[in-house]
Amino acid sequence: MSRSTLIAVCMGALMTMSASSVFAKEAITSDMMPMSKALNSLQTKGFNVVKKIEFEDGVYEAKILNAVGKEIKVKMNAKTGEIEKPKEGLALLSALEIAKKVEDAGYRNISKIDTEGKEYEVKALSKEGKETKLLVNAQSGEITVK
Repeated sequence: MSRSTLIAVCMGALMTMSASSVFAKEAITSDMMPMSKALNSLQTKGFNVVKKIEFEDGVYEAKILNAVGKEIKVKMNAKTGEIEKPKEGLALLSALEIAKKVEDAGYRNISKIDTEGKEYEVKALSKEGKETKLLVNAQSGEITVK
């Protein structure tokens, strides 16, 4: 075997080993959610526009548009789907989600839902039938009586 052939074979073997170690580091294991579930998790959190998503170092990194159209970068735990970074600027709950939370809390006959930044103002009847004004946190869904 000539010296140049030997060098070429060694270089090829080295490149193959390097490439396989890179891909092994990036592998999604069976205890992690596949890309389709990661996208579904983002959508259920209100991120309907995902501009880019990739798996890197055990997390999904995504460029998304939040509820006000601002592009933000998020990191999502590949096992749990929890957003790790950033905590601020995340999606706001939709009016439909707010209505469901208010009804689930025992209020009925919602007559108004109005967004005020990070809060929704809601008018509904209480369990006792009294018209009530509520403030609902647009991120957490926490309800307080106004």
